[in-house]
Amino acid sequence: MNKNPQPLVSVCCLAYNHEPFIRQCLDGFMMQQTDFPFEIIIHDDASTDGTADIIREYVAKYPDIIKPIYQKENQYSEGVNIVSTYQFPRAIGKYIALCEGDDYWTDPLKLQKQVDFLEAHEDYSICSSGYLMKKEGQIIERVMQGDETKENGFTYTLEDWIDNWLTKTLTVVFRRKALDTVDFDYKYFRDVHLFYYILKTGKGYYFSEIFGVYTKHAGGIFGGLDMKQQIIISYNVWKELWLKNKNDTFLSISHYCSIRNRLRYGIYKSNELFPLLRDVFICLLLSRFSIVYKEFINITKFIAALFGFHSSTR
Repeated sequence: MNKNPQPLVSVCCLAYNHEPFIRQCLDGFMMQQTDFPFEIIIHDDASTDGTADIIREYVAKYPDIIKPIYQKENQYSEGVNIVSTYQFPRAIGKYIALCEGDDYWTDPLKLQKQVDFLEAHEDYSICSSGYLMKKEGQIIERVMQGDETKENGFTYTLEDWIDNWLTKTLTVVFRRKALDTVDFDYKYFRDVHLFYYILKTGKGYYFSEIFGVYTKHAGGIFGGLDMKQQIIISYNVWKELWLKNKNDTFLSISHYCSIRNRLRYGIYKSNELFPLLRDVFICLLLSRFSIVYKEFINITKFIAALFGFHSSTR
């Protein structure tokens, strides 16, 4: 009998200075009730607090399940794509689940439900769910995307995903073979890129259930940034993805929205204004016709206001 059968699911977890959160995260993994084996691929990016020590404690308890890497130097600050360099190459499961070290799962059947669905539906590449948002130790919001009237859940496509963020990282499980289609060669690679390429290989399914908790805190890589920084990062992410995939109508819409946010909040230098406006019109021309007229009018009004042209109200 094989003492360590091959896991069906590889749970990939990124950790950095998550000492206040990592126990709850790991407990959420280990409470999973499944009829299949799974592994936990965890990467500590040279934490300066007690995160690595806590991970070692759990590795000692579950050496056949938890497989860590402890970095001596922070890889993220060096521009290394951690998931493509250290995480995904180690994952051997048919499916991959994601959860960062400051988030956690609350449903002990999360993996079982999601894997059962994907096993039964070959034309689906990914599934996700609702979640709770926590800040300063308190649950502040229940986040459920899409139509909550659908009791069990609903199917979504790439177009649906572009219009509505349906893949909160801590809730997703996807087919590992979908990684073969992912282009990791981006300077600003984020989960946006990952889910974009995965959804080009098949449909997604959204469970109308709460599977976990997303934690907002000052140390979060994105959530801890101010609005201006978040807008700039979102712009860089969508622009880079759009430049490689200009033939994709959905990306033109998303990049247009990222530009619109920069213009709306005045987050640009004077020499950036006309390149931004140029890209706005290019994106609108490449977008679905149904939004072109409406957004063209909106951006025209914005430009008129920007340069002080106001219609008479007399």
